[in-house]
Amino acid sequence: MFPLTERWGDETLQFGFTGVPNLLLRVNSLKETKGSERITAAEMFVLLVILSHWMNPRHQPHPSIERIARYAGLSRRHVRRIVKGLTDKNYLIRERHGELDGRLNSYNPRPLVEKLTAMAKALDADIETLFVEKSVTRLEIADRLGLFSRDVGEGSASAAS
Repeated sequence: MFPLTERWGDETLQFGFTGVPNLLLRVNSLKETKGSERITAAEMFVLLVILSHWMNPRHQPHPSIERIARYAGLSRRHVRRIVKGLTDKNYLIRERHGELDGRLNSYNPRPLVEKLTAMAKALDADIETLFVEKSVTRLEIADRLGLFSRDVGEGSASAAS
């Protein structure tokens, strides 16, 4: 693996980076992700903005709705709907802290971590039962074996919802 500084440069990385598993970016193509659990493009972007505030694994991220909206380029109302969608799909748990118009929220990403862990274990079990070459990544192997659904566009919601 190449260090991030070789890819992005010190100037860019001085402002931080967000590490997310590639499995999250491919969650919609997993067989386990049913139509109602698929993440829209807008939901993924808001989720990534929230995760970018998860600096310490012992503390939940707590960006304000206003900050999420500003970073995502969306209205506060749209962000509230998206956060509700992510909590309804059990990707996040939103917790309120205080009574300042609901502005003191934190977002518990444990449901997302648990879902991805279960999906990774299921993929691993499928992969281990088959003979595969060791020179490619586990996600490439899973894709080659057809463990991702091929109907990614079917049932996916638009990014504007």
